[in-house]
Amino acid sequence: MMCMYNPEIKTMYLAQFEHQETREVYTRLLKKSFEVEKQYGKDLFDFNEEEFEYYFRNILRLKTKESARSYCNVIANYVQWAIDHKYSGQLINPLKGSQDYFYEFVQETRLYFSYQEKEVIISKLVNKQDSFIIEALWHGIQGNKVSELVNLKMNDMDIENNKVILRNDHGEMVRELEVENDSPLISMARLANLESEYVKLNGTVDYPNNLKETVTLSDSKYVLKSALTKRNGGASGGEAVSHYTVYNRLEMFRTLEEMEEYQDALTSKNIVRSGMIYKALELYKRDGELGTHQIKEICKKYNMKYKWALRDYLNIDMLNELYPSEMKELH
Repeated sequence: MMCMYNPEIKTMYLAQFEHQETREVYTRLLKKSFEVEKQYGKDLFDFNEEEFEYYFRNILRLKTKESARSYCNVIANYVQWAIDHKYSGQLINPLKGSQDYFYEFVQETRLYFSYQEKEVIISKLVNKQDSFIIEALWHGIQGNKVSELVNLKMNDMDIENNKVILRNDHGEMVRELEVENDSPLISMARLANLESEYVKLNGTVDYPNNLKETVTLSDSKYVLKSALTKRNGGASGGEAVSHYTVYNRLEMFRTLEEMEEYQDALTSKNIVRSGMIYKALELYKRDGELGTHQIKEICKKYNMKYKWALRDYLNIDMLNELYPSEMKELH
């Protein structure tokens, strides 16, 4: 509670909620206000409209109408509770009004995408090499400077047991990734490695007759294949691509007109996080909750340390935002 302004009062407010999940969501939200409350020298429940505007725009940075409605209703409820219990000096709750007031602060941008949207994104990519980058990152194949991805070889695919061996830049095994039976990851790797030509800029540019629209890919033991150039003389068994190749491809994806909606989501970090959110949905379906135990299970699969900050996107609000129909069916 040390990260809260007026922790004693906020603790009393949170104590009224029976479900731990609800308390955790509200706690996380109230913690976000600490710095701005400290800056203004007063609790949220005494903010005026101008101070709330700053809070919504610059601290919460609302991305969707769903999050605006959810977050702002929590804050409005907290302010009303403080007024009712005489903690606030205000007589009227400045947040009790139209939902449209909250929507004014929405700065719509997509940081994450759903499983269905992942399939749409992949369907818009001409090259299987590019499609595999999205699918691999979704499964958490990343490592330092995407080392696990660029060093992935075809013989690291254990098709029979649905496992993938992941390596570092020295070719040393880092970990073994178990893949779900219905996952297309291994089959997509095979298709990517079979490609012999790479279409430049996803086929969106009309090149003059003297310039080729494609580059020839080398024969390679790696899933992601390097291009044949005059420098390498067309040697077979092509080397691993650089991490810059992956980052440049992702940058190219973001420039495509059909990807405009997902510009901010198409980074290695946010693609991995989108996959983690989908895994969170699966665990929520299985266990009926998304708590520390489930998040630690996700961390194990994605080879990362558990930390509280993961709850910024591994939470029920995010599941409701990305998977509304599934969540509605569950509830």
